[in-house]
Amino acid sequence: FTVDRILRMEICIMQTLRWHLNPPTPSIYLDVIEPLVEASLGDERGQASYEIAELSRYLVELGVCDSYFVGRSPSSVARASLLLAAESLKVEEKDFDGLRERLRELDGSPDATLSCARRLRHVYLLTTTTAAEAGGEGEEDDARVDMSPTSV
Repeated sequence: FTVDRILRMEICIMQTLRWHLNPPTPSIYLDVIEPLVEASLGDERGQASYEIAELSRYLVELGVCDSYFVGRSPSSVARASLLLAAESLKVEEKDFDGLRERLRELDGSPDATLSCARRLRHVYLLTTTTAAEAGGEGEEDDARVDMSPTSV
């Protein structure tokens, strides 16, 4: 192949993909917004912002297992995971209100974010419930542990 031929094929591929070579993901959104979370919680709260970031990433990963999130905006999924993480970790109300307000300012579709948050909460509760029940014995408990969040 010639250099010219390879270049033309690359352009053809990119045009076919409509230049969607690296679409945004909820994880990328979390990386970008992490400084905002830290600022909302204050510098002295480094542990809280770390825990929120980790739980948010976990929630985003849970969302990957659920087909409900396939057509959802990545930023809505990421914002929902941040809100749910802060709520689950019982961040102080004054800090949580500040974070919620900053996220609301960035939210172009608050209804979509709330819908994603409800679904993420449901999937998260399924996983935490089945994990807590895994300590029991018997076949019934084994069946619950094997349940996938996508079976919702």
